[in-house]
Amino acid sequence: MKKDIEKLREELNILLNDNDRYNDGKILEISQKLDTIICEYIKYKDE
Repeated sequence: MKKDIEKLREELNILLNDNDRYNDGKILEISQKLDTIICEYIKYKDE
């Protein structure tokens, strides 16, 4: 779980530093994946 988050954050940072219009969709996609993983993690942690 933590590795997934680290990998996505790394990808997101690379895309954010590479101000290319083409990457906007990818940034959104990765942000949503991170949100999903974090929500799952919080749910799992509380159980």
